[in-house]
Parts: sequence; structure tokens; C-alpha cells
Amino acid sequence: MPKRRTPLTRDQVLESALSLVDRDGVDRLTMRALSAELGVSAMAVYWHFDNKAALVAELVDYVVGQYDVHPGQGGTLRDRARKTFRTMYQGLNDHPGILPLIGQPETRGQVSLSVMTELLAQLAAEGHSARRAQEAYHLLMSFTLGAITMSHADGTPTRAQRVFESNLERALDVALSASG
Repeated sequence: MPKRRTPLTRDQVLESALSLVDRDGVDRLTMRALSAELGVSAMAVYWHFDNKAALVAELVDYVVGQYDVHPGQGGTLRDRARKTFRTMYQGLNDHPGILPLIGQPETRGQVSLSVMTELLAQLAAEGHSARRAQEAYHLLMSFTLGAITMSHADGTPTRAQRVFESNLERALDVALSASG
């Protein structure tokens, strides 16, 4: 009797896609390359994702979801924002290949949106207008993504981490100030 093959899971497809993006870059992610990476037919990948756009949309959420980036409720707003962006830095720094996908409307999945919504609500609860809360969020997100980009350009991760930590406090000062 032929040996039954273990079914391919959605998480296996995402893990392989992430591995491919980390190694070769997002431009090299194709359904054909992914199926070759997995050792399956392209149809096996299409069983889980209708197309590359659907795969890419879920890939960012998959990475963000692996880290506890939600601000939570304890401590001050500054503590919660620091935790969120420090964790985001660490998580996305592990997978810099997906950076070009961050912030694109089509890659904002449930995890990413819930983190953003939660932080915006906490900023509003502290008295920031909706506009000011969005500016604060975007400033901190841009700072974090820029720091990740620089850490890979610099080639010295320990120094990059120190610079990020030091400048995160300054970014928090600006982002969380009442006047902006």
C-alpha cells in the first residue's frame, strides 16, 4: 500500500514563504518558487491561497502575530507604546525581507489592524485627538521601520539595537507630547 503523505498546512505554506522572502527577498516570492521550496505542486499552494496577493496579505500578519506586540493595559501609555514598538523592532528585525510589505493597505490583516486600533484607542483615552493619535502612531511606526532598515544596512546589530533603544525614548517624547 502506498504511504500516505502528510497534508500541507496553511502555516507550513506561510513558514516556507517567509523563509523564501528572508533568503531571496519579496520580489522572488512566486507561487511557483514557493511550491518548489515546499516540494509540492503549485496547486497544493493554491489550495491554501487563491493567489500571491492573498499569500502576501497574510504573511505580514503571520510574522506580527508571532510576537506579543499588543500594548496591553499595564503601566503608563509610554510603557505600553515602548513595549509595542520594541517588540515590533525585534520581531520584524528577524524578518527584514517583509519590510517592503509593511504599511501597504493590502497587507493590513487582523493582527496588524488590532494592534494599531488598540494603540490609537489608548492614545485617544489619554486625550490625544484622532489626528494626533494617528500622527503619533505613524511617527513611531516609521521610526521603528527605519531603524530596522538601518540595522541591516549598518551590519552591526548590537550597535543598531543600542541606537534604536536610545532613540526610541526620543521618538516617544515627540509622539506622546500633547502638542506634537
